[in-house]
Amino acid sequence: MKHCPICKSDDLYKSSSMPMRVVGSLVLAILIPYGILLAWIPFIIPHAYICRRCGNETKEEALNSSDWREREIWIKKEEKRSVLLEPLKNQWIDDGVGPLLKVVYFNGIWIAYGYQQKEGKANVIEGYDEKEEKLRLGGEVQFPNVKSPSGVNVFLTDKELENLTMESQDDLKNYIQQEGMLHRIAAKRL
Repeated sequence: MKHCPICKSDDLYKSSSMPMRVVGSLVLAILIPYGILLAWIPFIIPHAYICRRCGNETKEEALNSSDWREREIWIKKEEKRSVLLEPLKNQWIDDGVGPLLKVVYFNGIWIAYGYQQKEGKANVIEGYDEKEEKLRLGGEVQFPNVKSPSGVNVFLTDKELENLTMESQDDLKNYIQQEGMLHRIAAKRL
């Protein structure tokens, strides 16, 4: 079974289609002199896959492969992670290093969403260590709405978005502290 290296989902689809390769091959064979010798080139280009869960595009050779038994282990880890992260859901994290991060459960994935210098960025949360109070962040997810300011209302409330557009992390931090949603937890990017 092939799965996404970021979110471990097996819900993948090919972004490069076979009919386009056939058309490219025919164009090469017909329009170019001696193109029949080059017509095989579109078929050796590796396929790219897009994950329907996290939106990342990955080449075929970069996909992880696993056995169905490993999926049961992932499900148990996901349940354990959900129990640990549920109290932090929709709360903000200040790791003292990067931008403020909001813990969000979206599309079946635990995400740490941050917004800095007019650009949003969302990372998968790989785990949470309660003893050390440390989030482990994985790869970046590529939802279309993560990057656009108008689409971040999936992750942020109107009030948070209003305070976020004030161009200052301090304004957002003050608002979140007043609401009692700010936690000081270390975040480690893997």
